[in-house]
Amino acid sequence: MKKTETLTWDGYSVINIMSYNINDVKTKIRETDSKVALFGASNLARYALSALDNIGITVDIVCDSSTSKVGDLFCGYTISHVNDIKKNNNLFVFICSIFPGPMLSQLRAINVENAYSCIPLFEETDYLKIKINQAGLKQDKEHQ
Repeated sequence: MKKTETLTWDGYSVINIMSYNINDVKTKIRETDSKVALFGASNLARYALSALDNIGITVDIVCDSSTSKVGDLFCGYTISHVNDIKKNNNLFVFICSIFPGPMLSQLRAINVENAYSCIPLFEETDYLKIKINQAGLKQDKEHQ
């Protein structure tokens, strides 16, 4: 019998974070009446926001670990600090970074169970067919 090892990062299964079916995640969000957060107020978050909106998933919170971004507007959302999202039970967090490891560690520290990389979401999205949220683009660029 061949033993298979599960690759983990701070207790998260890397396979579940990096390779998921967005429709399955969408079903879980709806069945549990959960809130959705984007972690990382960046251009990747702008694309994730548009992709999620396109498939009917509403983002409730945009957060970041940078205190210089907290309180600023991003695509119509006031940016929260990542530590402030721990108050929300049943939260699904989409990590808006190509290097999710450090963000996973921050999410583990505040006991977030449902974390997903945005990379699979991006791979399933045809950006030529959807509208990108450009709200506040000029002022957002100050933080890039």
